[in-house]
Amino acid sequence: PENPGKRRFLVSTYEDFWSYYRQMNANERHYYELIKEGVPCRLYLDIEFDYESNPTADGEEMIKILKEFIIEELYLQFKLRCTTDDMVDLSSSTP
Repeated sequence: PENPGKRRFLVSTYEDFWSYYRQMNANERHYYELIKEGVPCRLYLDIEFDYESNPTADGEEMIKILKEFIIEELYLQFKLRCTTDDMVDLSSSTP
């Protein structure tokens, strides 16, 4: 593949997406998610943290700050109220 491991994102109508998708080579036809307008969706974050490059940084504190920022921005931008109880925090990290 031209961009191995990289994702591409597309915003379009369903009809335009389907037209574009059908014209792709069969081995390139894959997509992760279709988010419909007006339907609730979830925000997913994949956070990378290199311990060796950041030996004095507190990863847990950084995640806490990020969550607080997301909660505040969701309210300011969309008037959506949520708390950290609404968040699922999964980790696959190893120190």
